[in-house]
Amino acid sequence: MKHRRLFIPNRGEIVKRIVQSARRLGFAVFGMVPRGDLGLDYKQVLDGFVEFDEQEHNYFLDTSFIINLCKFFNCNFLHPGYGFLSESPKLSKACQENGIVFIGPSDTHLELCGNKEACKNSVKGFFNLIPSASLSDDLKSLEKWVQLHSPIIVKAQWGGGGRGMRKVYSPNELQIYLEQASKEAANFGVPAVFVEKLIEKARHVEFQVVKPKVKDAIILGTRDCTIQRRFQKIIEEAPAFIEERLVLETSERIKNYFNSIDFFGVATVEFLYEGDQLYFLEINPRLQVEHTVTEEIFNVDIVNLQFLIAMNESFNVDPKCVGHSIQLRINAEKGLDLLPAQGIFENLKYPASRVEATYSQGTVVNSHFDSLVAKLIVSAKDRRECLKKAIRALMDLEIRGVETNQALLLLILTTHDFISNSHHTDWLESKLKEWKDDNRFNLLNKALSDSLSSDQGGGVFKGCFRFKKENDFLKIDLNLA
Repeated sequence: MKHRRLFIPNRGEIVKRIVQSARRLGFAVFGMVPRGDLGLDYKQVLDGFVEFDEQEHNYFLDTSFIINLCKFFNCNFLHPGYGFLSESPKLSKACQENGIVFIGPSDTHLELCGNKEACKNSVKGFFNLIPSASLSDDLKSLEKWVQLHSPIIVKAQWGGGGRGMRKVYSPNELQIYLEQASKEAANFGVPAVFVEKLIEKARHVEFQVVKPKVKDAIILGTRDCTIQRRFQKIIEEAPAFIEERLVLETSERIKNYFNSIDFFGVATVEFLYEGDQLYFLEINPRLQVEHTVTEEIFNVDIVNLQFLIAMNESFNVDPKCVGHSIQLRINAEKGLDLLPAQGIFENLKYPASRVEATYSQGTVVNSHFDSLVAKLIVSAKDRRECLKKAIRALMDLEIRGVETNQALLLLILTTHDFISNSHHTDWLESKLKEWKDDNRFNLLNKALSDSLSSDQGGGVFKGCFRFKKENDFLKIDLNLA
């Protein structure tokens, strides 16, 4: 191709991350910036952008608008990032029809993976499936199924991000939760939902897939995404703690599946891990927010691989994992209820680790979009050393003006359950209730605030932790009293 011009219909830290890889390949890069983001620095990495009013219309979800902007900037490539239209078959197809290379899978594969019920049917014979039922059955039959498999979970047939999901513990709750989930699911364009047996106290693990157009799929290890609130991940680490036999066996099954459907691009296959079994959840056919931890332990640029696959260029990846990596999502959220927070970042200084940030000092939180402020990523030779680095990174993070989940993340990292790796998918919800009844969270928040007020720039807070080796685990005592 005589020129490489890329359009990114996204915002914040992921724009900067994509631009970083695109520049190495010689791309000029263009985008779109909502007015509430004009103070953010991601617009500065673009060669050109169009401003729009997000209060008037969310143009990040407008396929026609995006294609017209590609034409306006004479772009022949489009990288959707994650969220918004990153899994939209319509956008992928529109790019193809207009001679634009979509950095992602084909519309056919996006359609297949996006429809959770259809995707489950397609992987039969490859993975263990969780029992589920379609709403095509009459309500009485469905209620009987719920009684048999209780507790269950209602899920949106399309979409993600924890929306359109409800846990159901009694058949009496079924109708109201079906209606609630269906309303939320409608935000993805289709109000369809289905029900699935709820597996509680499991681990949430995923496998990273890289699939060239003409070669076999490559599996870049595993990630653990068990720490979640409202079905949304806030701490991710790699690799996951699964016995090697199961990793090798599942990796081979994943390769066979992706080869069988002629998939190309990057994807994540998500599972629940209970006992010694992995149960298939879904396939995300796009770049994940947590791709960073895989990059760290495999020393690879996954965004770069996306470009090379789309351009049908060859590459070599050594699927050898070294060390451990943890990612912490810093969100603008209030207290333990985790409600969205607003305001101006009067002070915002990031630690000396890998940071991918949307906001910087002096910027204003844009309440029209998600609450992600930044991602802190640390790596080390093993999990214990990595955990030390993660705690240190959080202690070195200075924030004033906007409430965040910084104190919550510190509480999580310093609990015995997390340190000993014995947490599960329902663990955080139970801990949030427990922490509301004691004073640890408030004390920790106060220590954070006091450290920013001190003349030593954080010295008060940085002395709060001490490390001990006990029974081959890192014991971290919180000394706030």
